[in-house]
Amino acid sequence: EGAFQDCSNLETVNLPKGITMIYSYTFDGCKSLKEITIPTGVLYIGEKAFADCMGLKSIAIPASVGKIGMFAFENFSDGKGTITLEIYKGWEVYDSSDKFVAEVDFSSGTATEFEYFTNRFPEYVWKRS
Repeated sequence: EGAFQDCSNLETVNLPKGITMIYSYTFDGCKSLKEITIPTGVLYIGEKAFADCMGLKSIAIPASVGKIGMFAFENFSDGKGTITLEIYKGWEVYDSSDKFVAEVDFSSGTATEFEYFTNRFPEYVWKRS
């Protein structure tokens, strides 16, 4: 937990294949982080893992991720970036309000889906389509 927390000069990260978790606070406060790829096989993204990563403009979450911790993307991209969820063929992602989720675009100015990835609905489920 917190391995790179508040590393203000960290710009890119190459996560190795084979990891299954991104622990809580791992990149919290890495304001200069501009590029990161979450490898397929990651099952869990911990609480505040990418909070205050304002340099990131987009991030793709592989379909292997089954749970995202609270506030994982709080202040992500200063509210202007995009989070894209990779979808397994034949499966869809739904939030705890049973609403289909595929992409979160912060540029629209609406807070509902942003809160889904931060604190209102911290978990989602896969359902066969």
